[in-house]
Amino acid sequence: MSVVDVLRQKPMVEYIPEAIRKSDRTYRCCCPVHGGDNETSFAIFDDNKFYCFACHASGDIINYKMEKDNIPFAIAVKELANDFSLPLDDDYIQEQNLVDKKELQSKAYENKVDSVIEYLMQSRGFSEETVKKFRLGYSEKSKAVTIPMFDEYGRLVCFGYRYFENKVKYKNGKNNPPLFEKGKYLYGINFAIERLKQSDTLYVCEGYFDMISADEQGLACVAYCGITLTADHVKLIKQIIGRREIKIVLVPDNDNRADKFINRAKELFRTHASNLLVEVMQIEDGYKDLNELHVAKKSISEQVVKDVNYFLAEFILKQNKGLDVQKKKIMELVSTVKDPLIKLSIAEYLSTQWKKPLDVIKEFLSVKEESIDEVLNEFSSLANATSSLITEENNELNTGYEELDGAINLYKKQITTIAAPSNTGKTDFLIELLLNLSIVQQKRILFFSLEMSKEDVSEIILAKLLQQPRWKIKQFILEHPLEANNYINKIGTRLQINDKVLSLADIDERIKIAKTNIFVDEPLDVVAIDHFGLLRNNTTVEQQSKNADGLIPLAKNHNVCLIILAQLNKASQVIEKGRIREPMQTDISGSASLGNASTTILGLWRPEKTPGMSEISKENWKNITRLKILKHRKLKRDKLYFQLTYNTDTSRLVMLKEQEERSELD
Repeated sequence: MSVVDVLRQKPMVEYIPEAIRKSDRTYRCCCPVHGGDNETSFAIFDDNKFYCFACHASGDIINYKMEKDNIPFAIAVKELANDFSLPLDDDYIQEQNLVDKKELQSKAYENKVDSVIEYLMQSRGFSEETVKKFRLGYSEKSKAVTIPMFDEYGRLVCFGYRYFENKVKYKNGKNNPPLFEKGKYLYGINFAIERLKQSDTLYVCEGYFDMISADEQGLACVAYCGITLTADHVKLIKQIIGRREIKIVLVPDNDNRADKFINRAKELFRTHASNLLVEVMQIEDGYKDLNELHVAKKSISEQVVKDVNYFLAEFILKQNKGLDVQKKKIMELVSTVKDPLIKLSIAEYLSTQWKKPLDVIKEFLSVKEESIDEVLNEFSSLANATSSLITEENNELNTGYEELDGAINLYKKQITTIAAPSNTGKTDFLIELLLNLSIVQQKRILFFSLEMSKEDVSEIILAKLLQQPRWKIKQFILEHPLEANNYINKIGTRLQINDKVLSLADIDERIKIAKTNIFVDEPLDVVAIDHFGLLRNNTTVEQQSKNADGLIPLAKNHNVCLIILAQLNKASQVIEKGRIREPMQTDISGSASLGNASTTILGLWRPEKTPGMSEISKENWKNITRLKILKHRKLKRDKLYFQLTYNTDTSRLVMLKEQEERSELD
């Protein structure tokens, strides 16, 4: 963690002692940045960020220092580090040296700008002041216009190039984390932050010169530098906007390919910044982008702007001539629209285009109609069904325990329930399965942890991977960061953890979002829920039955192996006639429906946890977990009982061989 990261975490309320806590949990005072006399205009929020409602300055503690003292990033960091008695670490010094080197490069390029000044002013329509503001230059070696790229603090972190003698016209410098990563960077962000102090609209476009054109016309604008907008771009936009009411206007090129960009951008904003109003600019015919408008002296702010969903509805009708295709795509679009007024405006538009009464269109949009082809595809001949059966091994997944895999397999489109009494390690067993699926079988997994926080889950995972006791894992990671990162990178993005308390409908919605935004190139394989009893809206018998019934379509519709953790009631773990009573399917909480929905049920219990057991017996069964296959539709062998032992030194749950298993209570 560099000094910059440490400074960002320093409580601003300690650095600005005049700020007083108010009833809304913010800290307020007169703004130290612009010196106003309103005692509540300046606010520090619980996310350790500030915002002045008068001058609109905002950001973290580094932004505050830069704004207040009108100093650049490097000086602000140096003075803050001195105030908090922090050393300037090697990582920061190395980063700053790189920034300084790029500054020298830029000055050399700027000195050569006369070589391309006619191109910039005539072909691109930029004033001499704009060329100087954006520090545009020329590289004789590359035969290219050089475009310095600044981060939100105003640091020069990379260069963009517009070539004249190259097959590729535009190119960015190489990624150099954490200073510059193309998928996380927005060109012009430092200038947009300043513009947003006086504007309520942020334009998001595709290129350097488009962004510069918008800025020259006084507009707040940023440009992404990759192929398309990413989730990190949207998160950064949300961050710089903070708590202001800012409208986002997406600006696709006028090239008849806008739908892919707008569809993706719409979903990204809906997922990561749902509170922001998103609209789309429709550039007038005859002009490709913002720079062409600017060169023609057209006002960018006067271009037609439409709601993102209305824009997509128009685009669907423009690009698709057949009515059946239009209807199908419109239904797909409208199913994602929640605002009834937007739906109404789309209905009115369709009514005029399709020449149908408005009430007929409104009825059409309110009902999800499946096409004949979709319904026919639900039916399958015996030949097709047999073909699916033969290839079903593609859906088989292993538990990672050789002895258990000799008896059962897990399958996609089916439900495996792991049931155990409270505090007997069912989550620990589940994580063993998920690690094997993720690392060994390279499967993609969503883990909905309704009980434990994502931090606690990561602690268990890393304790197992690093084979360390869980209680010392934090210190071990701090002391061996490279070893920890090696295991983290092995899993990568294949395992995603969500620790919100959700309903089954919420989980279904998040699976859809994950499949279209996280697991885009490869399919999702496994969904695990810990645990069934903690689902929202799951307290009554009726609700439990409804949720259990909903698990089957969840697994089938998403083509995933669904693993559910559930509780065994207290009656499942008592001593009868000197022996532990084994759990049964009927011992599962909400068993009638959950048991019926499950293809496989594994019962776990810890003998040493049994009430009334003697101390000698407890010692004999210490750290032993018993496992019984309570239900399985494709049992491969007769063995139903297994034993696992928990190693406290390595945090691993290891399955014992048959000859090692314990069969007596005492």
